[in-house]
This record gives sequence, C-alpha cells and structure tokens, in this order.
Amino acid sequence: MPQATFCSNCSKPMRGDQKFCPVCGSPPYTPSYTSSKALAIERALCNIDSLPKSRFFSPKEIKELPDLLWDDELPEQCVTGNYHANSGILVATDRRMLFVDKGLLGQLKVEDFPYDKISSLESNRGILAGSIVIHISGNWECIDRIPKGQVNAFVAAQRKKVALWKNKTEVPPQTSHQPTPSSGSAIDELERLGKLRQQGILTQDEFEQAKARLIRDL
Repeated sequence: MPQATFCSNCSKPMRGDQKFCPVCGSPPYTPSYTSSKALAIERALCNIDSLPKSRFFSPKEIKELPDLLWDDELPEQCVTGNYHANSGILVATDRRMLFVDKGLLGQLKVEDFPYDKISSLESNRGILAGSIVIHISGNWECIDRIPKGQVNAFVAAQRKKVALWKNKTEVPPQTSHQPTPSSGSAIDELERLGKLRQQGILTQDEFEQAKARLIRDL
C-alpha cells in the first residue's frame, strides 16, 4: 500500500512514484506517522484519495486525524468544504462524521456528528459547488462549498450509515437471556426481522440466527 504523499508547495496529493508535483514542480513530502493507528489511518486515506472525484487538498487537517480518531476508528470518506465560514474537511468514519478545521494560526476546530444522533441528511448542488445539511438533535448544520462532484456519493453512503445506526437497537441482541415470546409476538417478530433483512439491515446469517432463537424460545 503506497504512503500518503503530498506536494510540499501546493499540497496536492501525489503518487508515490512521482518525484515532482505535476502542477507546480515542487518535491513531495510524506507525513511521518509512527504509531500503528496512524499508519492505518494513512492507508485508509490513500484508499479514499485513489477513488474518482474524491481528491482533497487539506493535508494540515489530515495530519490531525491520528489524534482525533478513536483507537479502533478509521476514515472512509472525505470531502472539502466550509462550515460556519471556516474551510476544512468533512470526514466520515465507521462511527461518525466530523468536520476538522486547522486555521492559519494553528488553531484547531472540530465538530462531531455521531451517526446515532443524526435524523437525516440533505444534499444540494449548484453550478460549481454543493452543500450537505445534517439534521441532528433537533437542529441542522450545513457544510457548503463542497465540490459538486463529491456531494451525491458522500451523502448516499452516509444515509445508509444513519439508517443502520437507527436500526441497531431493533436487532435482537446476541444473548440467550431473553424473555420467552408468545406465539403471536413471535410471528410479529419474525415479520419484523424479515423486513430488516429485505432492507439490507440484517444479513441472511443474522436473520437465520435470530429466527432460530425465536423458535427455540417458544
């Protein structure tokens, strides 16, 4: 897996085999992370940056991620944008979204958007840029000036995440200490599990395991 490499002058992402930036001709630099967590984050960002229309140019915010993410948390998507007139990156991980802004004077601002608190997401696209509106805890927050080619793919993926987190509490826990359901409630539960499977929230294996538990407890 190649390391995350950026132009030392214009901060544009570069391939590992490029000796000079194709835009300004400056040499590259590679963030010097030392921990295994930072290395995993670096590799995840390389994968993000290799996807079509997902280029981002904010290495100063990216360098802060090893200290901002939890031990077992990895970034999955990243877009540039403005939040409350501050420019930075909106990062989607397997746990949450967070907006990271590293100001010109070095001040760091981070806004956290946990998936279990988000009620819905909206996307808007203009001529040159787009925006994402996050409805969370009865309020809404807007990240704008996002490159319009990145908006739809980002929002589509995060809507799926929000739906999964909303239904997590509905998935039967993996434990044998459950109250014994009546025949009527077991049928209702099976219908509910079938809907979750159809929506893609439960896998076939998870559905079969939950069904087996219901039948066993009858």
